Amino acid sequence: MINIGKKIFYKILYKSAEKLTSRSISDKLEELRNHERMSSEAIENLQLRKIKQILNYSYKNIPYYQMLFDKYDFVPENFARFSDLESLPYLTK
Repeated sequence: MINIGKKIFYKILYKSAEKLTSRSISDKLEELRNHERMSSEAIENLQLRKIKQILNYSYKNIPYYQMLFDKYDFVPENFARFSDLESLPYLTK
């Protein structure tokens, strides 16, 4: 019975927070719960996809990264494995 009360409490809490912040907390929580059940291969694929999104966004929207990627002949669209990042220098700031 305690678990049911806890679930109801969190559901109310999340829905209230969603209304206050205009953000979907419940959807994000469900996504994170799904990640717990993923295989290590699926998690790695998810990580690669997310990193690729960040790299593409950075290249298209941040002049510094566009210059850096161009300088090192790094093409975010071609990013396919973590070792591809080795061609980029470490950031110092």
